[in-house]
Amino acid sequence: MKARTNSFVFTKAALDALEPPLAGQRLTVHDITQPGLQLRVTSSGVKTFCVFKRVAGGQPERVTIGRYPELTIAQARAAARGIINQLASGTSLNTGKRQAKAAKADTPTLREAIEEYCAKARRVSDDKPLKPRTQDDYKAMVKNSVTKRTGYVTKAGELLPLADKLLTDITADQIRGVYDTVHAHSARRANYAMVVLRAIFNYFEVPIPENLFSKTTARRKRIHLAPAGVAGECIHMDDVGKWWRLLKEMEESDAVNYLKFLIITGCRPSEPLQITIENIDFTRRWVTLVDTKNRSNHVLMLSDQAWEIVQKQAAGKATGDQLFKTYDAWKTVAKVKEITGVHFHCKMLRATFATIADSLVSGSTVKRLMNHKQKNDITSTHYIQKNEQQLREGWQAVADWLDEQAALAKAGVITMESA
Repeated sequence: MKARTNSFVFTKAALDALEPPLAGQRLTVHDITQPGLQLRVTSSGVKTFCVFKRVAGGQPERVTIGRYPELTIAQARAAARGIINQLASGTSLNTGKRQAKAAKADTPTLREAIEEYCAKARRVSDDKPLKPRTQDDYKAMVKNSVTKRTGYVTKAGELLPLADKLLTDITADQIRGVYDTVHAHSARRANYAMVVLRAIFNYFEVPIPENLFSKTTARRKRIHLAPAGVAGECIHMDDVGKWWRLLKEMEESDAVNYLKFLIITGCRPSEPLQITIENIDFTRRWVTLVDTKNRSNHVLMLSDQAWEIVQKQAAGKATGDQLFKTYDAWKTVAKVKEITGVHFHCKMLRATFATIADSLVSGSTVKRLMNHKQKNDITSTHYIQKNEQQLREGWQAVADWLDEQAALAKAGVITMESA
């Protein structure tokens, strides 16, 4: 049935008096004071201001302004004048809305975006796909917590509160809320979560709300991010001795040996977990880390202490078995922190190794021990050569230094100089 129309001067009394039309119909009334302004009334009594005018050189368009009485008549007339001026200039407002709606329909949720990013993104440095561990880390950011059969409840991903929101709907306040919540527990994880979020926004070319991570944004409004992949923190040198002493005195387990291996080799936390028995050369006493972060293999020339750990961990295992098979190192970390009062996490042990090694061997040797390669470091990469003995002596120096500090801690010596 054709909708009824009417024209009169809009007043509050007149609009309040309008009765809803019959079911399936819509009542449209026109304002004489502001030509082009309409009020449409549905059968459920919803009243909405809109403008109905022809675009200069185009077709007529109906542009919604807002609902009455939330929007006053004066506000509706002012808004209508602005819309009519735009239409008179040839600007189609509905075309822009349709385009924005279509673009929004093509925008993924954060969860979908992370999946696509992991599947398609390429590393800038070498145009290779992301390593499986990196993909797992990104996807874990939006995972729900899970209750294991043992009753242990895993942590939910740091970005889970944003997981099912469209990228274009995520606000600066929501990002700040996530950052502040995670930062209260771990500054390192908060930083990493924001690095992941920034990468996703940039990959999908969606503007980051309020330029939260940009250096051009005022410092008080910006979320400051440390460079991705840089640990920075290490165990304070005065605490290393008592920390190492406790580890040595603890009952041996996969987790305890894993932590020991990290600090005396300088490995990244994920690398020992990838070692299988076939990666061990029992004759030459070394372990090969396969396809590391910089896409190369890295050979660890084991110190006496590291070799002892490897022998114990490898005992009775088959060629394809993992050397370390621990999924609860966090429990041992928590226990050591509680007993010693020393704050640390697994990633800090690599930085601790580097700090110790820096005072014992040359800078170029430290880089080789940690498998650091830079394209612009021509001298270290192409000119300075290190043989097996030099590298093994470097790892041995770090392990011996740790034993010395443990002995000093046991003797009650307070000052533990690394020099």
